[in-house]
Amino acid sequence: MFVYEIKNSQLKAVIKETKSKVVYLTEYRPNGLLLIIKQFKELCQKELLQLQNEIAGLRQLCHQNILKVELSFVDDLEIVIVQKCMKFGSCKDVMDRFLVVGFPELVVSLIVRDMLLAIDYLHKKGYIHRSIKASHILLDDRAVLMGFKECVNIIQNGKRLSKLFDLPLSPKELIWAAPEMLEQNLCGYNQKSDIYSLGITMCELGNNITPYAEMGYTLILTEKLKGNQPSLLDCSTYTVDTDMNAENLNCFATRKFYASRKLSDPFHNFVEICLQKDPHSRPEAEKLLSHPFIKQSKHTSLKQELNEELKIDPLSRIQEFSEEKNEFSLITDKMKNMNISDVDWNF
Repeated sequence: MFVYEIKNSQLKAVIKETKSKVVYLTEYRPNGLLLIIKQFKELCQKELLQLQNEIAGLRQLCHQNILKVELSFVDDLEIVIVQKCMKFGSCKDVMDRFLVVGFPELVVSLIVRDMLLAIDYLHKKGYIHRSIKASHILLDDRAVLMGFKECVNIIQNGKRLSKLFDLPLSPKELIWAAPEMLEQNLCGYNQKSDIYSLGITMCELGNNITPYAEMGYTLILTEKLKGNQPSLLDCSTYTVDTDMNAENLNCFATRKFYASRKLSDPFHNFVEICLQKDPHSRPEAEKLLSHPFIKQSKHTSLKQELNEELKIDPLSRIQEFSEEKNEFSLITDKMKNMNISDVDWNF
C-alpha cells in the first residue's frame, strides 16, 4: 500500500493551471519520489461524476502501462488526486517543448507498442477508453496511458454488450472519435473505436499536428463519414506547396522537413489500417502487436531513446519556486496525515 503524508512534500513547480484544475509537481522528502498532485475545484456535477468515474475505474485496473491513482481526497466539491510523476510529462508536452516536427519513427513505434499493451489489457477487461490521444500518453522509462474520464465498461449487469451508442461527454473528443461513434446509427460502436483513436494519435506523434484541429465539428463529421483519412507527412504524401491549414506548417523550414523525409511503409500501413472507416477492417490490439512497425523497435527501449538519443529534459529540471505563491499549503492542511482508504466518496 502507498503510504503518503502530504506534509512531507516539497513543491517544485506548477505544471498546469486552469479555472478548475491546478497540477503541482512535488517531491516526497522521505524517499525523493516525484509526485503529481492535481487539485480540482469549481467542478459542476457532470464534471464531478466524470472524475468519480475515472478514479473508481482506475482502482479496478493494474497494468504497468496505465497510470494509477495513488491517493485521492474529497473536501466538499474540491478533489485532490496524488499520482506518481512520469518524468518527461505527456507526449504532447514533449513535442511542444522539444520536437516541433514530432517524434522519430522508432520512438513512435516504442510508444505505440506500450499503448497497444495497455489497450489490449483494457479491452480484455471489457473497457473502452474513448479518449486516446497524445496529451493522454505520459512518458517515463515506458509510455503510460491516462485520461480515463470518458472510459466505459461494456460488461453491464454481468453481460458483455456487443455495441454501445452513447457519445463521450466532451465535444473536444470528436477529433479522435471513430466514424461509427459519430454516425450514431443502430450499429453503434465497440472496442475497435479505440484502435481508430490510436491511428489519429499516431498522426499527432509523427507530425506534431493534430488532424482536424482547424475544422469545425460539422466538417469533422463529414470528413470521417466519407472515409477520408489523415496521413503521416513525408515525401510520399506532402510537398512544400501542399495547401494545408495547420499552425506547425506556417514555417517554411518545417514544411521543407516534412516534404524531404521518408517514413517507412510499415508506419504508413499501420496508421492506414487503424483509420479504416469500417471497424471490422481494423485489427484488434493484440494482433497489431505483431505488425512489422512494432517489431522494428524490439532491439531498443523508450528509456534509451528518450534519455540517450533525444536527450529530453525531465520535468524535474523545471525551476523551483516558493510554496507561498500558491494554494499548496492549504491542500497540505486539508490532507495532513489522511489515508484515502479511510475516506468515503460523498457527492
